[in-house]
Amino acid sequence: MKKRYFVITILSLLLVCGVAAILGCSPSRDVFYTVEYKASDGGVVSGETIQQVKSGESTTGVGAVANEGYEFVRWSDGKNDSWRWEDGITDNLSFTAEFKLREVFVNYEAGEGGYISGKTHQPMQYGEDGEAVQAIPLGGYKFVKWSDGNSDSIRTDYNIKTNITFTAEFEFLYDGGEGTKENPFAINTYQQLKDMRAYPKHCYILNSDLDLSGVEHEPIFAYENEFSGTFDGNGHAIKNLSVSQMSRFRHCSEL
Repeated sequence: MKKRYFVITILSLLLVCGVAAILGCSPSRDVFYTVEYKASDGGVVSGETIQQVKSGESTTGVGAVANEGYEFVRWSDGKNDSWRWEDGITDNLSFTAEFKLREVFVNYEAGEGGYISGKTHQPMQYGEDGEAVQAIPLGGYKFVKWSDGNSDSIRTDYNIKTNITFTAEFEFLYDGGEGTKENPFAINTYQQLKDMRAYPKHCYILNSDLDLSGVEHEPIFAYENEFSGTFDGNGHAIKNLSVSQMSRFRHCSEL
């Protein structure tokens, strides 16, 4: 009797296992997928770059971080948010963060009394060099300096890494006037007299006496820069002027 019971028990177990196998009731195995995050030149990925994720679950978040001088553009699947994660993973995936050099610019502006010769707005990529420009004064003005202290009227800026603007500063040399016959530049000081060198073709008028006692005067004009404008003494005198040679002035009334 016991033997028959044992045989029935064994057969019952085999039958149960067979049915379980047919019905798919055997113990299941979890499926995992690999999600990888990469970075192109110009940046890195912050976070876990290679993740093993159970089917149907989500990744942990990662961020695309640009290096100095670069900016994040997009992910390889078109997403433009630098921070991301994936939900409901059902396949192996790979995403690459794309970066590019940041765009910067340098601007050149002119204050009152002059203008800029050259390209005044220069866009470029981070770290590139600019093009030469020159600050040119209008009649009666002289270039003084740029807003950053640079005293060279011609400048080229190199290795530009940020947006920046430089302004050329000018100074009016005289006490009024436009340098024309009708409205000549007004001279009241010795410095203004010497500043005639900058504009040899303009008209001038002397509005006060000048005493040059003790002044080591040098000729204002030379053969390569001859005076061809006009000078009106206006009844005033330049006293105690000692010079070895000096271009002759012509009176406005002589023109």
